[in-house]
Amino acid sequence: VLVIFFIDRFARRDSASSLGTARPGVVWHAVAGTWGTMDGSAYVSAPTSSNNIAIVSTRSSRDTIAVTLTRVVNDAGLVFWYRNQANYWMIVASPKFSVWALRRVTDGKAERVADTGLAPTGDDTRVTVRVSPHQIEFWTENARRISGVSAPRTVVVSGPASASGTGLIAVDPGAERARFTNFVVSR
Repeated sequence: VLVIFFIDRFARRDSASSLGTARPGVVWHAVAGTWGTMDGSAYVSAPTSSNNIAIVSTRSSRDTIAVTLTRVVNDAGLVFWYRNQANYWMIVASPKFSVWALRRVTDGKAERVADTGLAPTGDDTRVTVRVSPHQIEFWTENARRISGVSAPRTVVVSGPASASGTGLIAVDPGAERARFTNFVVSR
């Protein structure tokens, strides 16, 4: 049985310089780029020239993480098993090919591990990742149910012994156009 650790709908005062607090004790940290909130969505207000990342500390390698991208752009999605800017995992959209790519970044080098196969990549797509120390399961669905649900994909991996966070990623160019809402972490 999953228990919701927290939900962040980003329903707070607009800010171009901070994502603020998801709930008491759960604070967003922009580790690359400047992140803000606008109209109930998280977004990159001032992108860097590479991976723009905002995380919350979860201190767990076993979580189910989901977010709805109300505006999907290339290479925007979820970060998990985040340790530092050179070591983390991500699942990001590739709308041109209608897939979501699972990538591992190790010592600053990204490696494509798997993808969803054909999957919803339009606006209002929800991406979900369920992680445990030796497995990643991921899938997508269109929040409007227009284009269906992708079949869950499971990848056996050697995950980190510890992880410090999970969060959002948007890669430049185009990072500032991505919009995120309904970020949920369950255990």
